[in-house]
Amino acid sequence: HPLVEGFLPHDFRFWYDDVVGYVTPFLASTFSAPSWNPILASGNGDWSSDWKPTLAAAEKQHGAGVVRICQLELANRVAGNPAAHLFALRLLQKTKAVS
Repeated sequence: HPLVEGFLPHDFRFWYDDVVGYVTPFLASTFSAPSWNPILASGNGDWSSDWKPTLAAAEKQHGAGVVRICQLELANRVAGNPAAHLFALRLLQKTKAVS
């Protein structure tokens, strides 16, 4: 997806949390939405099925705009993590969905 172009695979692995002063989890939940365009995926599973990719961030065209859902907890992480900062800026500045 263009919003994550140029990032390396581990750029979305661990982020420093300014409030507590150390690395903390930044993805508490994922979601499944088959008709949405994935931006970021995370491996997730349950006890009844195999591990599979689920959505951490996705978008869907809506009229002339786009609706985005991002489960990443960006608050308190953009100042100390360049990847978090750049991703947040891209989420806010991109105005058209990618087909």
